Amino acid sequence: MPLLVHNLRLQDRDGTGLLNCSAVTRGGCAAGRAGQGHHIVDWRPAPNRSMFAFSEHLSVTQAFALAGLGRLGSLAELLNRSALAASLAGEAAALRASMEARMWDGNGTGRWCDGACSEVGWRSGVTTSAWMLWLGLLPAASVPAAWSQLAGWGLEGFGDYGAFVFLGALAAFDGDDGSALLRALTKCDAQSWCAMMRDYNATMTREGLYGAGGTSSHPWGTAPLAGVAGGVVGVSQTS
Repeated sequence: MPLLVHNLRLQDRDGTGLLNCSAVTRGGCAAGRAGQGHHIVDWRPAPNRSMFAFSEHLSVTQAFALAGLGRLGSLAELLNRSALAASLAGEAAALRASMEARMWDGNGTGRWCDGACSEVGWRSGVTTSAWMLWLGLLPAASVPAAWSQLAGWGLEGFGDYGAFVFLGALAAFDGDDGSALLRALTKCDAQSWCAMMRDYNATMTREGLYGAGGTSSHPWGTAPLAGVAGGVVGVSQTS
């Protein structure tokens, strides 16, 4: 996260104050390694716009950068680098202000749009809800609705690629009794880790859920470890 955030904040902020996925690549977000290569929001099992509406200002990029700037600032404080900590705090505050001005939909309990609200037609997909909930960027009043959207979507709709964030976001809601996370961890249909072990005799987690291809051993398949530790055992980082 620190390296990515460093690169993003130096290169990609545009006149809106948001990070722009086409800022370093001619031709816009769909050109070359901009978009899904430069700012990754990728591997969506469901039809794209049902999960996430693309634009030049991706919610996942903003969320990742904002959380990363906060963590870098905390590290700088621990290292007694007060000037750096203050600079990072200033950048985080500026990014948050731009996000709130352009990406926040205050209707109802409030939610983040998938990008600048005017650019994405005020859409707020499950991908955005998962990242904002996991990174703690939702106000308390907005958390139950985001969690319900995520729990109702299900692991099979979210996919193995984002399962770490999916499980972490489910565990982030204190009002949950753990049942949604346990369903995701223990279900044994085709789109599950159970089927992976049953049908492939797997001792390692594959890159994709059942039938999705990829390698037979892949780090992002280990998301259940985070799900068990955070959502079942209840172990989480507090400082």
